[in-house]
Amino acid sequence: MGTSGRFTTVIHLCALMLLTTWAGSGCVVAPPVSTKQILRQQALLDFTGLNPSQTIENLNVKWAVPRDWEQLPPKSGLMFTHQQYRSPSGVTGVGVAYVRLPIPVPSSTIAWIAQREYLKKHNDQKEARLLAKWSDAAGREWFEGQNNKYHGSGYVMTRGNEAWIVYSGWRVMFPPNPEEISVSRRSVQTIVPLPK
Repeated sequence: MGTSGRFTTVIHLCALMLLTTWAGSGCVVAPPVSTKQILRQQALLDFTGLNPSQTIENLNVKWAVPRDWEQLPPKSGLMFTHQQYRSPSGVTGVGVAYVRLPIPVPSSTIAWIAQREYLKKHNDQKEARLLAKWSDAAGREWFEGQNNKYHGSGYVMTRGNEAWIVYSGWRVMFPPNPEEISVSRRSVQTIVPLPK
């Protein structure tokens, strides 16, 4: 679904924005994601099409990844690790980026930066649009958007100096596959940060 170069750009923008926010307003303490609330919500989930939840150390999460989807090679940088799974059709994907921050930052700030980067196009932003954004009781900042290549939704959650950008989506040049989209959306709901 994405490229490592574009994601690296998001990380660099995050770092710049974080330093600007911190310098301008003092140290901002981010409200932590509520693991208890996520686990309560998971009790209502249908895990059809997902593997059992497993610990993924380099992302610092437990995650029920889609069954029989291709695990793409992880991407890592100084401040992040990114893992993505691609559906058998190659049209739908789901991923998690784990970001280690120099200071605590609100999930809303990281969500804003991620949304802006996602909506960018190479030459023209007229077709890129944010369709919705909202927060949930667990402290996750959700967003949905579309550009000329992808339709995606996801959320950002933070805990201290850690952040996770979680997303799923599909390539808009192909008809959406409802079954794959459903599996990817259920998968993003299963992601829980590991206890400290």
